[in-house]
Amino acid sequence: MMIPFPVRNDMNVHFFLRFRNLRSWIVIVLAITGLFLLGRRHPWLQERLSPTPVEFYLCWGLIFVPAILFQRYVDWWWKTYFRCSRYCSNRQKRSPVWFYAVVFFLAVGLFWFFRVNRSDSGDIWHFEHAAEQGYAFLVEHAPLETLIRCWISEILRVWPETNLVLVYRWFSCVLGGFYVLAVIFLCSRAERTFSWFAPLFLFITPVLGIYCGYQEVYGLPVFLQVIFLFSGLFFLWNRISISWVSGCFSLAICTGFWNGILGFAYLYLFWKAWRSSRIGVWDGFIQLLIVVAPALVSLALLEGYANPFAGISERLGKPNLLIPINQTAQTAGYTTFSAVHLADFANELILVGLAPMVLMLTRLLHEPRRMLDRLRRSTSFFLMLAAVPVLALGFLYYSFIGFPLDWDLYTFMFPSLSFLGVAIMGDTLYSRAWRKRVLALFLIGAAIASAWILQNALFWRYPLFLRNVGPFVSVLVPDFYYRQMGNAFDAGNEYDLYWLADQALRESPDKYQEILRFMDDWTISSLVNLPPRAFDYAGWACDMAIYPGSSDQLCVFDKYGRIFFHRDLVFKWIYALEKPLSDPIVAGDFALDGAAILLSAKGEIVKIPKTALESGISGEVIWGSETSAITFLPDSPSSLNLPVSMVDLAIRKGDGEICVLDNFNRVWETSTGTLVLQGIPSYREAIALHFSASDQPVTIDVHNRLSFDKDKLTLPFETSWFYPIVRDFAFTTDERGMQTLDLNGNIHYIGSTLVYEDTVMPGEIVDRYVKILPIPLKDRLVLLDNRYRIVETDLDASGFTTRQKISGMINAGNYATAYNALSLLWLKGSQFTSICYDLIDTEMARAVRGMPMYKTHEAVPMYVDILPLSEELLVLLDRWGRIIYEKKGVLNILDGSGLTNWPHYEAIDGASGKEQILFLCKDGTVWEYRFPHFLGEDRTPFGRAPTLWVDLNDIEAGKHWIGVEIGESGDEFYALSADGILLCIDLHGKALSQRVQIPTPERSIFDFALKKDEFGLAIAYTSRSGPAYLYTQFDNQNRDIQQSRFGWDVICDIQFSQGDNVVLLDRFGVLHQYVPVFAFSETPYTSIMDAAAIRFLSHTKKVIWLRNNGEIKRLRYQ
Repeated sequence: MMIPFPVRNDMNVHFFLRFRNLRSWIVIVLAITGLFLLGRRHPWLQERLSPTPVEFYLCWGLIFVPAILFQRYVDWWWKTYFRCSRYCSNRQKRSPVWFYAVVFFLAVGLFWFFRVNRSDSGDIWHFEHAAEQGYAFLVEHAPLETLIRCWISEILRVWPETNLVLVYRWFSCVLGGFYVLAVIFLCSRAERTFSWFAPLFLFITPVLGIYCGYQEVYGLPVFLQVIFLFSGLFFLWNRISISWVSGCFSLAICTGFWNGILGFAYLYLFWKAWRSSRIGVWDGFIQLLIVVAPALVSLALLEGYANPFAGISERLGKPNLLIPINQTAQTAGYTTFSAVHLADFANELILVGLAPMVLMLTRLLHEPRRMLDRLRRSTSFFLMLAAVPVLALGFLYYSFIGFPLDWDLYTFMFPSLSFLGVAIMGDTLYSRAWRKRVLALFLIGAAIASAWILQNALFWRYPLFLRNVGPFVSVLVPDFYYRQMGNAFDAGNEYDLYWLADQALRESPDKYQEILRFMDDWTISSLVNLPPRAFDYAGWACDMAIYPGSSDQLCVFDKYGRIFFHRDLVFKWIYALEKPLSDPIVAGDFALDGAAILLSAKGEIVKIPKTALESGISGEVIWGSETSAITFLPDSPSSLNLPVSMVDLAIRKGDGEICVLDNFNRVWETSTGTLVLQGIPSYREAIALHFSASDQPVTIDVHNRLSFDKDKLTLPFETSWFYPIVRDFAFTTDERGMQTLDLNGNIHYIGSTLVYEDTVMPGEIVDRYVKILPIPLKDRLVLLDNRYRIVETDLDASGFTTRQKISGMINAGNYATAYNALSLLWLKGSQFTSICYDLIDTEMARAVRGMPMYKTHEAVPMYVDILPLSEELLVLLDRWGRIIYEKKGVLNILDGSGLTNWPHYEAIDGASGKEQILFLCKDGTVWEYRFPHFLGEDRTPFGRAPTLWVDLNDIEAGKHWIGVEIGESGDEFYALSADGILLCIDLHGKALSQRVQIPTPERSIFDFALKKDEFGLAIAYTSRSGPAYLYTQFDNQNRDIQQSRFGWDVICDIQFSQGDNVVLLDRFGVLHQYVPVFAFSETPYTSIMDAAAIRFLSHTKKVIWLRNNGEIKRLRYQ
């Protein structure tokens, strides 16, 4: 068969043409190499393709090399392509129905066979998670696509147990089938060059991966952009009217608003129609209506499911989609021409437009005149107006999620670039030299496309043939999967053994015990040693609990009701159900009497006596029955009658009640059927249930949202929203913090909590971890993944994880959590001291100043006191005994200050004298800074760390010391205990000069102020809730200050102003005065209750007011 074009043989002609041919190859090589080298700065594409076997590329190399070396081989390829194209064209004309049916089902089948098996692209998590909840994920800038999915979700009204994830994946494959049909049909009716060339550009591309069961919304926008571009060409060929073009453009926009960038190309067509008098004024308004109507109708119809207009308004109110105007991108250094951004864009071009971009660049440098002549044609000019703005938008568009997760966002560049490549390269089919170049580029593109699609399908890992063909073979071959299990180790399919075992149990339920014996503790231990891989098939482990009467022995429960005993390095199977339950076990725990409690998905509760477990530990596996099983399954609250299933159980410690959590986030008492807690309304989002120390149920969902009765339980922290990745949580002992476990084994810290060693290396999503368990009386956490892997993680001794985690908190603005975590670690080990001082540095102190560092319930004292050395020089003392001084309105941390000895305790109060600063720690030690040798030097001196001045416990043992003061003379040091013991110590000789017992109020003393005059000492003191008292030494009288009782812990400081005037500062920052009353120049107030301290300046009518975040106010009073 001859090539259906007149052939121009320019392979063996003039030397100049040979040189131009060589130059073209050089341009192609340099362009491809340049893209790959540019992408090395952020090599996400290379990393994604790295699992591809070398043999795969060698096969493509064997196909590619002859195309470079042998012209006859090139001609054979093109003849074969044209022969197949003619055959398809003839079959299409003779039997169109059969032809299109075969093509459609073949395309859908191939898309499904190579369906995506990884969920780490774009917002797939959101789409799959929304589908699991029974609704479509709202994408307001793709209204028609979302509306179609919402209509599909209505299937739940008829079949509530339908798996929408599976339906949406089939929808994507079916959409891919229509894409193939549309391209073939439209190419068969296009002009000659388009009919031959367009299928190569539109089919040989990694972008086809968005039709391989892909959950995102980009399939339909790409499809309709192709339809619009074809409609524009047909309009220019005078085959359709502008109304058809307007309709296609409107559909492209309402499936993806980013397609609006094609408006330049549409306006060109509109102008052509206007100039040729094919439309008039009224027709123009009609075309405008056609363009906007479908999008508005789609948005309006979506109102029945969500409020898309709110999302659009929010996006329009924050025009930060482009890199140059995105503050986040600029702050991170991700600018328009930064190396990382150029690398990301280069990698994206390799995926969406390698062949057309390189071919167009080569022709521009090889035959610039011919290319410009082609661009002057109306079809090429139309496609250029589509491609150039699309390329510019792709270059400037900011990926919020980042690459490679957001690779699919930029697929909107693919159709326009491909069509422009077809238009510019159409006449090159006449040239044998160009056909060789085109073939070489398409072979490279085919290799990348196939590698990309196969790696998304995890083709190199999963036995896809077995998974897709196995169900049909098992009908013909008895016990097919059971036999495959025995060959798994020999065939190298150990990673798929859990999948094979699950299939075998469904296929051969009569071999239940044989299959479980095959998957015994030895086999499980062998599989545990396999390195975790992303997207592995889930194992069977579902829960763990501490064995009764011990603190280092664990039991692991799996979904078939088996129990495994773990201690040190011993992992032993001790119990199994004699017969399988109708549904898998989802949770397990131990009752107060030591019996094991198992909960199935459908509410079956099985109680296994402790004696059976003890027998299993000491002997062989116990095969028990479920005769003691009861069933508790509440009614569905859903109007769609969505099925109820159980998620977790917990034993209430007070009375031993078994409480269960269902998939509607409801907690029930199983004995009475009483609803204990209705959490945040959701469906299949609640993931774990635990009881607080006060026996109040607390649940968490996959988004890290806690549910509890806020009238009965107050948690001093708030959780931030996550992607749907949370699997479990654990409270700290004092319940002032919590650790959250995500699916990858990462631990997230909230509130006042320690930081533990990392258990997983950063990398791909593993999705295996299911439970986290704190070990009592130890700084240790135990993590469990679904393949029975038990990971013990201790306090981060090296400090590496601490730096990483807390630096991330600080960068994200979680200052309270960062500071609280560091404060706990500061007390745990000397290795954390330098980390604390490095992370909470001068820059941090300045950054949080004046910011709402804490929420109301998180207001911990970052600064414990303020010491005015002069009106212009203020010294702040933080919890670690460091000096932070303010001079001329600027905060600076004194380098080298802070406690460095070990063990050390937090500072709680400070006092300044003539030549020194003293501060008191919780352990009763008093530390000294020699002053003024530390501030204002030209060079950094040595020995800035504080030295121990005196230990108050050596003077008066067994007391809780709460505050210190230095007398106005500068010669006497005073310390007060919570029970009213006042010590007066000589500052120079450190000898005790006086001991006074102050009458103790009804509550422990929290703080005091002291002044000394000719009548003797006057001491004002108070508890945190009041009332305040005034003690005078000359008459040994103690008087309570009227109206100073608050009734709750709100007082944070007490000071004398003038005379006997006592001023109280509450946590809101409000000053409470008692005779005489002064008028202040300002009324300070902080709604988040983080006021810290006040100090009155001597001999001036000024008061210094301090907040925990370092904000200082200077108030005048009269």
